[in-house]
Amino acid sequence: MIFYCDFETTSEEQYNIEGLTRVYLWCALNNENDNVKYGVDIDSFIKYLISFNESCTAYFHNLSGFDGHFIIY
Repeated sequence: MIFYCDFETTSEEQYNIEGLTRVYLWCALNNENDNVKYGVDIDSFIKYLISFNESCTAYFHNLSGFDGHFIIY
């Protein structure tokens, strides 16, 4: 199963208010059936991919530059 994914994160201005940067929106497109799933935090993204109980490949627009940090932490 292949997914195309992206996260949107809070801005520097919001970081100055909250003291952290967080994922506020994510999207995953399932390549097999064009199903699009949205969520509002990193935990729901991880739970969504794990829910398939099979090997998945997720491609990101900027995984090594930014999005990957949210998955690791």
